[in-house]
Amino acid sequence: MKDMKILKEMDPHIPLIITSLCNNNCLFCTCKLLCGSRGDLNSINPSTEKVKIAIKNAFYKTRNANDRILKLTGGEVTIRPDFLDLISFAKKVGFERIRIMTNGRKFADKKFLKEAIKRGLNCFDFALHDSDRESHERITRVPGSFRETVSGIKNCATFSSNSNIKMEIGVNTIINKFNCSRLLKIGVFLHNLGIKRWALMELFPGGKPEDSFGTYREFAPNLIELSLYLNNHLDRFAHLINQIDLHDFPWCLFEPKIFKMKNIIFANILNKRDYSQSKIIGPSPKTEVTKKSENRKITIPHNPEKTKFYFCEKCIYFGDCTGIMKYYFKLFGNKEIKILAQKHNLLRQ
Repeated sequence: MKDMKILKEMDPHIPLIITSLCNNNCLFCTCKLLCGSRGDLNSINPSTEKVKIAIKNAFYKTRNANDRILKLTGGEVTIRPDFLDLISFAKKVGFERIRIMTNGRKFADKKFLKEAIKRGLNCFDFALHDSDRESHERITRVPGSFRETVSGIKNCATFSSNSNIKMEIGVNTIINKFNCSRLLKIGVFLHNLGIKRWALMELFPGGKPEDSFGTYREFAPNLIELSLYLNNHLDRFAHLINQIDLHDFPWCLFEPKIFKMKNIIFANILNKRDYSQSKIIGPSPKTEVTKKSENRKITIPHNPEKTKFYFCEKCIYFGDCTGIMKYYFKLFGNKEIKILAQKHNLLRQ
């Protein structure tokens, strides 16, 4: 247990938000939450020159890093007309690894994918929320988006296996009440696609500010039920995926056996809203990977979207867990959290 990997905040990457435009219409989009609060859904769409300046600055800020990597996100970065040019520029500046967060729909076009890889793109984080079309498109709200995303992932995996270019391909899935019972099926589906890294992400309020609470209420899973699904399904499919990241879930959801699994990383994004708070483009909070040690100094993670309770102070993971969503507490209270903490023997006497 003391060797459990903890990924705090994002990782040593420099995420740059380079657009708020997208070819999907996702219910949980944090860009919509940010831009909608400004009254302009297109408020993040900087010029090519401004993005290039930001890429240069990102390279300078990583000068002491052992592994320089650039992460571009949005919105959907691949629909920028200058996308390929920006990838070429990032490689020319000196980034050896260039990562994008994408819905992958543009990569259903094999020629577009090959050109992007040729220019230097080699790391992909695909957003895929189910192995079922209906469930995925309930979130993206674009008919046909599931087929194009899956085609993009398949094309990327095929290219990776048939070339000498080192590529990283992962999938991000937002866990909600419509897919949490299907985690095993999704895991097997991703394994069959050749996915080696899967990030399971806690449901986060997103979309237009005026709609975010209603959307969260509609999609939020019951935490006790979610705990059962996570523990049962992780135990059954974890061996199929090389690395599984658990993003921002309350740690009392998990049984002790989950913390002992070597290929599972607990990722705490301490402030997701800061991550997308740049006026034009900008970095996320700094990050670090640590190993749990009984003697290390405890730093209490803080996320303004989440909260903790008096009994949380007795939890053995108090210094690492970020708590539960304030929206969840407003809707359902904290009874379930206390039940789970007691069930999994996490509270000190």
